[in-house]
Amino acid sequence: TGPITIDGQTFTSENMIETLEHQVEIGFLEQGIPRSERKDIMGQLSTELQEKLFSLPAAKWLDVMNIIKDALSERHVQIYEKNPDIQTEIAAQSWAGRVKDFSGDFLKVVDANMASLKTDAYIERNVAYEVYFNENDDLVARATMHYKNTGTFSWKSTRYRTYTRVYAPQGSELIGVTGHLKDDKLSNPNLEPGEVDVYDELGKTVFGAFTSIEPGQEGDLVFEYKLPQEIARQIKDGEYNLFIEKQAGTGAPGLTLSLKFGKNLESAEPSEEATYWGDSQYNVETDLRVDQEFQIKF
Repeated sequence: TGPITIDGQTFTSENMIETLEHQVEIGFLEQGIPRSERKDIMGQLSTELQEKLFSLPAAKWLDVMNIIKDALSERHVQIYEKNPDIQTEIAAQSWAGRVKDFSGDFLKVVDANMASLKTDAYIERNVAYEVYFNENDDLVARATMHYKNTGTFSWKSTRYRTYTRVYAPQGSELIGVTGHLKDDKLSNPNLEPGEVDVYDELGKTVFGAFTSIEPGQEGDLVFEYKLPQEIARQIKDGEYNLFIEKQAGTGAPGLTLSLKFGKNLESAEPSEEATYWGDSQYNVETDLRVDQEFQIKF
C-alpha cells in the first residue's frame, strides 16, 4: 500500500511493528494520551490500511492474494466463518487454527509469554525431536525446546518467561522433564524445578511447564514421554508418520529430527541428505515456517 501517516507518524512495511509497539508502550505518554486510549491508533491504522487495499488497481490484486496465501500457510492469519459449510472448507485447508486430527505421531509446541513484554521478538527457538525404542521395547519421544534470548533489559524486552506446552498423541505417558522452573531467576534464585501439568485436550495429551531465560543467555526445556503402543505397532508393521504443527504467529523456529527405529529405512518423504541413507535412523534439519509432515517406510 505504501506508507501510511497518522497523527504525524509514518508507518512503512519496514518500521510498522517497531513504530506501533513504541507508540502503545512509550509514545502515548509523551503525547499526553490517556492509557485507556493508547491503542486507538491501531483502529485508525487498520481503517486506513483497509481503504488503501480496497483502492488498489486490479494489477495489484494477485500480489495481495499471494501475500495472504503465504500468511495463511504460515499460520499468521486464521479464519473463522459462521457458515458451517464454508468453515468446513476453511478447516480442510488448515486455515481455521484447529489442532489437526492425525493417526500417527504428532507434535505441537506452544509457548505462552508470561509478562515478558515484547521479548518474543528476541527469542531464537529450535525444536529437537527424538524417537527411539528403550530397553523395554517402549517407543520413547524426547522433545527439546532450545531458547536463546538475544535481548536486553529495556522498555520492550526482559527475561523470557514462558509456559510451554507440548501436544503429543493421546495416551502418551510422561517419563520426565528437565529445565522446568518454579519461577524466574529473580524470584527463584536457586532455580528450583516447578510443577508439570499433564492433561488431555483437543484429542491430544498435553504436557506443560514454566521456564525462564535471562537476556543474553540460552537454555533447554525437555519433555520425555512414552508414545502410545499403536504408534510402535505402526513402525513394526512397516510405517511411521509424523505431523508437526506450527504454533500460530511464530516465525520459523528451527526443527531437528533424530528418529531411531531399529530397522533400516526403505523410503522417506521428505528425504534425508544422501550421507544419512542406508541405516535405521532418520535425520533432518529444517524449520517450522509451515506445518511439517514426514512419512517413513521400512
